[in-house]
Amino acid sequence: MRFTTPYLPCHQLPFVCAALSIFASSCGAQAKIDESKTVQTFYVSPSGQDSNTGTDAKTPFASIQKAIDNSGSKPTKIVLADGTYRRYVEVKPGDNLLIFEAQNAGKAIISGADSVAGWKETEVKSVFSREWTQKWGLNTENAWWGSTPFNRRREMVYLNDDRLLQRVGEQGAPVAATALEPGEFTVDENNSQILLRVPRGVDINTANVEVSMRGHDTGFYPQTQAWSRPLFKIEQHSNIVLRGLVIKRAANAMKFGAALHIEGDQTKRSAAELPENVLIDRCTIVENNAIGMEINNYRAVTVKDSRFNDNGERGAGMIQVGAERNVDPKTLQIARRGYLWQNCQFNDNNWRMAGTWGEMNDSAGFKAFGQSGNGELFLRCQFNRNLANGYWQDYSGENTVLDSCLIEDNMALTAAGGYGILNEMTRGPLTVKGCVIRRNSNVGFISSGSPNVTLENNFIYYNNFDPKKNDNYWAQEVRINSDTGRDSADFPFTLKGWKIIENTFASLGGDVNGKLVIGQIFQIGGANFPDVTTPAAQFAKYVVSENNTFSKNPTDHENGTGMKILYSLDAGADNKPNITFEQWQAQTNANGKQDQKSKFVYPLDLSQVKDPTIKPTK
Repeated sequence: MRFTTPYLPCHQLPFVCAALSIFASSCGAQAKIDESKTVQTFYVSPSGQDSNTGTDAKTPFASIQKAIDNSGSKPTKIVLADGTYRRYVEVKPGDNLLIFEAQNAGKAIISGADSVAGWKETEVKSVFSREWTQKWGLNTENAWWGSTPFNRRREMVYLNDDRLLQRVGEQGAPVAATALEPGEFTVDENNSQILLRVPRGVDINTANVEVSMRGHDTGFYPQTQAWSRPLFKIEQHSNIVLRGLVIKRAANAMKFGAALHIEGDQTKRSAAELPENVLIDRCTIVENNAIGMEINNYRAVTVKDSRFNDNGERGAGMIQVGAERNVDPKTLQIARRGYLWQNCQFNDNNWRMAGTWGEMNDSAGFKAFGQSGNGELFLRCQFNRNLANGYWQDYSGENTVLDSCLIEDNMALTAAGGYGILNEMTRGPLTVKGCVIRRNSNVGFISSGSPNVTLENNFIYYNNFDPKKNDNYWAQEVRINSDTGRDSADFPFTLKGWKIIENTFASLGGDVNGKLVIGQIFQIGGANFPDVTTPAAQFAKYVVSENNTFSKNPTDHENGTGMKILYSLDAGADNKPNITFEQWQAQTNANGKQDQKSKFVYPLDLSQVKDPTIKPTK
């Protein structure tokens, strides 16, 4: 179906609602849980006592762990009253139904932080200190590159719910009290102190100051000394529901530490052996030092109406190891895992890793690695304003759909990240449809060494824009790399099976903030197109591309020819790396001449492109 107008995404059209069930079923099973099967209910409240019976709201337990321990092997609902719970929670292996439900969604808070008082003003005006007996030091680098002492620290301080900026000197040392600006703090382990400077107008005696105290423990997992202890850990347990909970402010370790960790068995070789049926409903996983939520080695998972925002590394992620590296996928089929992520946010993450190569070391709004990304649907999700990549599918993933998602304003502070969508070395199929991908500081959609990609009915525009750049630069909307040099024995990398249908692509170009911006709608690794066997030639031979709208300033070409450059290829021996729209239409390949019904429009008004994550009103 064609756009009825170039300004309305396809998700607003009536036919899409019927199609969503088809997409959901194509991605495999999601969580199937019959909540009516619970046979007992326990109640928990911060004002309760673990010596109570916990069987009614008047005699609640004080700790969530007490309710878990009392559940035995029976299907159980655990109701959490409003308030803040400041203890670890651990669910051990099993399969009895466990429902953790906030009495009022968003009011039951599992926190890694404690409220602290007793602040005393130092000799420096507005700088206050308090005893700090913890000596966490710097977390191990764990083989990631470009880390800094700031990345490797875990302390967090919140003042009236605003996170203060941690100042760190060389080798993790504190900075002087006189160096602190309003809204900053530093940790002096040698003198057992935290020092903070309050903003103007804040009275430290009436303010609420919270300091993260839990989640920093390393060595919690036997396989590595790097992982830190989750606030809420679920280990190899099927049939779990989390509803309306808030999990926040864990002082977890960078790269290998999630506040909510749902961990299966990485030794299992097939999806059928994995624990299953997890429902995350209306949960808020925010303000953690490293990863918000990680789900590893599970199947049949549904996450809906939940937020994974403002975490120091990635908002959420999935890993499936042990089964993903198959030399010949035709002889060893891998069952789909079945994940549905619906109406979720993965916004404003990676503040702890930003500004270093850590932006490209597992940092993202959302990241899936390996066969965890086998059979997953992201429906009406947001991946916005992360100081890293928005969405990242890394290695070997299959059967993934992003439908009606918004991916915008992801802004890396280095050249390493800031992609809207990064599709890295996956088997496919990957389908991106009905999405809006815009204003990301790096390429809007980049695919590396991956076949079977479909881009359909998307708006991809004004990406690769960096207002901080001092020189002229290229702005690219879509980049396609071959990446045949890495792990190529695991599965054959090709650029076959691409479909580019009914999209709108618009690239920046011309004079932008006093700099010459040269727009590129597509950039493909390879040259001498289409006469020799290169990645670009292979892509052009097998792609199916039609009914698209392309736009870029035709006067911004580097040699001043004013050509309508559509594809820009890496320069080759003939030194003719650019393909115009008309040249592209004239090429003949295995699927015939492409984009015969497409159009090149300049200028193109994109001011009315709507947020696809907003449900259409009836």
